[in-house]
Amino acid sequence: MKRALWAVVLCAFSAAAGPKKKASAKAAPPSPASVAVTQALDAVQPAAGGCVVDVLGSETAWSAKVKVKLVLDAQGHLVELAITSTPAAVSAAHPCIEKAMKGVTWPATHAPLVTAEREWTFAMQ
Repeated sequence: MKRALWAVVLCAFSAAAGPKKKASAKAAPPSPASVAVTQALDAVQPAAGGCVVDVLGSETAWSAKVKVKLVLDAQGHLVELAITSTPAAVSAAHPCIEKAMKGVTWPATHAPLVTAEREWTFAMQ
């Protein structure tokens, strides 16, 4: 009797567990346009860091975060740019960072609008 009861219990647990889930498919590789936008953002990072150093100086230790969010049209024109940063003193570097971002040749894309974001942390030790 005990053996039959255990068999029923095991069957109930097996049914409750349901079918095994298949492993999720791998994420699709990024599009060439996405890769080009990422590379362009990577290329402008040193200029943005230079802007921050110009504002905060290199004589004392500091740490700063700069976040850029941009919108590009299909032809690669910079349609919108938002820059935020901490600490507040870094906001004086925003015009310099904006100039650097506008100086980039952004890639044309397959989509009518593309949004990209990047956050950089700069520090002087």
